[in-house]
Amino acid sequence: MPSESTRRLLRRLPRAQAVRRTLFISLLLVLLAAMPAIGQAQVDDIITMQIDAGYGGYFRENYWFPLRISVQNGGDDLTGKLIVRPETSGTVVSNAYSTPIDLPNGASQSVFLYLQARAFPPEVTVELLDEEGSRAARLVSNIRAMEPEEALHIIVAGPNTETIVLGGLNAGGYTNQQIRWDISNIPDDALALEAVDTLFLTNIDSESLTSDQRAALTNWVAGSGHLIVTGGPEALPTATAISDLLPLVPDNTLTVDDLNGLNALVTEESALDGRAVIASGEVRDDAIILAANADGTPLIARWRYGSGTVDYIVADPTLVPLRSWDSMQDLWFNLVTSVDSFPAWTHGILNYDEAAVSVAIMPGIDLLPPVSSMLLYLVLYILLIGPVNYFILRRINRLGWAWVTIPLLIAIFAGLSWTVGFNLRGNDVIVSRLHIIESWPNAEDARIRELVGVLSPRRQAYDLEMANERFLRVMSSNQENLLSQNLTQSTAEIVQDTDFSAEEFTVDGGIFANFIAEGTTARPGISGSFTLTYNPDNTQTLQGAIRNDSDITLTDAVLLARGVAYHLDEPLMPGDVLTISPDLITLAADSEPPQPSPLEYVPENLMANTSIARLRSISRTNNNSTNDVLGLAGLTSREISAYMNELAGSESEIFNRRAALLNSFMIDQFGSTGRGHDVYVVGWSDDWDRDLELGAPWTTVDTALYIVEMDVTVDQPSSSQRVQLTPDEFTWVGLDRVGVDATSGPNDMLLIPNSSMTLRYTPISTAMLSEVDEIGLHIDRRASRGIRVALELWNWETETWDLQEDIRTEDYVISNPEPYLGPLNMVDIRVSLGDELGSARIQGLWVTQAGNF
Repeated sequence: MPSESTRRLLRRLPRAQAVRRTLFISLLLVLLAAMPAIGQAQVDDIITMQIDAGYGGYFRENYWFPLRISVQNGGDDLTGKLIVRPETSGTVVSNAYSTPIDLPNGASQSVFLYLQARAFPPEVTVELLDEEGSRAARLVSNIRAMEPEEALHIIVAGPNTETIVLGGLNAGGYTNQQIRWDISNIPDDALALEAVDTLFLTNIDSESLTSDQRAALTNWVAGSGHLIVTGGPEALPTATAISDLLPLVPDNTLTVDDLNGLNALVTEESALDGRAVIASGEVRDDAIILAANADGTPLIARWRYGSGTVDYIVADPTLVPLRSWDSMQDLWFNLVTSVDSFPAWTHGILNYDEAAVSVAIMPGIDLLPPVSSMLLYLVLYILLIGPVNYFILRRINRLGWAWVTIPLLIAIFAGLSWTVGFNLRGNDVIVSRLHIIESWPNAEDARIRELVGVLSPRRQAYDLEMANERFLRVMSSNQENLLSQNLTQSTAEIVQDTDFSAEEFTVDGGIFANFIAEGTTARPGISGSFTLTYNPDNTQTLQGAIRNDSDITLTDAVLLARGVAYHLDEPLMPGDVLTISPDLITLAADSEPPQPSPLEYVPENLMANTSIARLRSISRTNNNSTNDVLGLAGLTSREISAYMNELAGSESEIFNRRAALLNSFMIDQFGSTGRGHDVYVVGWSDDWDRDLELGAPWTTVDTALYIVEMDVTVDQPSSSQRVQLTPDEFTWVGLDRVGVDATSGPNDMLLIPNSSMTLRYTPISTAMLSEVDEIGLHIDRRASRGIRVALELWNWETETWDLQEDIRTEDYVISNPEPYLGPLNMVDIRVSLGDELGSARIQGLWVTQAGNF
């Protein structure tokens, strides 16, 4: 018989076995759970990825930015796609972006994936998926959204080149980001550079640029980019492949004893002695020499290409004597801020609500039957279900059948209503398209932006493919605006192959799926040549001709110039030549405020975050360009309402569609149209090619807006004729802001106690006087309610601020202007408010100059 201790041991044995079984099962489950992770780690070891995100990790919201993805495959052949999608990246992207990739064993590739992102979360997840959709690799990359007012400068330099230090290259009160790239980081499409303010090329081998990269640089400059190229010992290899863009085309290098001519562009002169190797070559006929040595050797040349600017510096800023020059950062600032402004439509679509409204208005398309038919249908329904039904049942003495006949009639009419409504929708999709085409006289390609709205007759999935390599994106939406709601944001995948496409997006019946397409197109055969003349009576006149060598008929065309909108009486037909005589157009003398420097432009709708109180005062000058195109300039609100009430039927729809389109992108910032001495012809057309694929039958409603810049020659008068420059012949940039918000500018400035703003005014390039004998200052303090606002002028000789003592006057005349003129005839002004009780409004602050060319 077992002892007591043996019996206790036997009782414990099943419990011990159970514990061992539990431990074994737990260990097995842990191993099984770890197997997928181990497998993924093995795949990640076989396939490796590296990502250069955006611009050194930065990006701008609502702008395309590049992800440069380098992939190496150490495993089996793989065909699939690189993708960024909301499922893994979260709300930073509104929809998926992908690009196909083919990776044989041992292959190494670098590809660009372009996307648009939101500010949060600050990272994107890039996945490599095979053809079955299984993930082969993934990598998370951090990104950071820039503030709208931040400046972005890219320096593309050779591998052994020191970094150029740009300093505070931003508008006063804000910051800037300076990012260094190598040549492989330059994207292959200009749209991925639109967020960049300035791009520098120094000591690169331009021959290693691909043809797509060269085209990207060219189209970016044409669209208002600012390119700065440097020379020095490596001038020839830097310039060889981009010589078509340069104002000075180097063909040799030479050694000079000094670079003292650069002092003409800085505020504090300092010696630049010392031998330097510089580029020499031919200067374009239409280029401007900004700085030259005493013997006439060009040091900096500037040329305008399209709407953009190219500066060429013949020396290398990373070598002595420029490397140790104390004024080098001052030179960069003056170069960037002296670039001419650009017009109101440069930044593309900014107001998505108005864009959605323009898509939804389709002249000539009736989505509902006529009101009279609907009323007749309703009357018949009421008569049948009521009096007629009752009369018939009473005649046959069967009133009790009403319990059957009334539901039956309701069912019949409901089915009839559904059938009629279904058939009225038809089977074809309606595509509402609006096209904005911008062209320039010396640029080969035109820029195009398109709004595309897909209206489906019933719920269905579609594939939308754009032609001509245009970028495609889902239009952002405002959930508070019914017309701008876009159900494709979470379902569309933007595939970036040879052409962009949106795949497998679902559209509900009667709801628009809205997209924006952007890219380049052939320049239309519409051109013109004009001469701007300064007259002895201080007026300026235009004369020239407009030619239409295309097959496009421009309707409701208007000629836009500085402060002028001249509407053509007749459509501009193919083959037409329209002559404009000088007695037809006299440019306005002082109707517009100065133009903001490109550094002051904010790539968003400035009005979006403005308080209601300020909105009422600023909005009057926020839509001058739109009113000019629509023919509403100078009309009061009552007159505009009366004009619109006179429009009938399709005329009203056409007007509203055009107005919404213009309001979506033609936004004057700081009250300035930004035209300067430029002249544009703007006109409309209803014809456009069927250049997209939808995978289903579709009809289209098209509206095309052409914005064509004319070739303008400024006829400068003789040196004996005195010329008066007007406020809008100057650009301005804020040097300092203390307690002043982003919407404040010379047209409308709000000062609070102990706040100030310092501004620099520079004449535009075609209005640079050789001799200035008078400076005029204007300040509108009428809205300040008697509060003392100090106005000071910077004295470049004494390096002090000179207070303008008389605070009651609005116009000051400086008859001794020499101490107040800086490089390029710059004038610095400061306005400030001390310890006053209350705020002050300045509703006009600008400069004029008089002298001789």
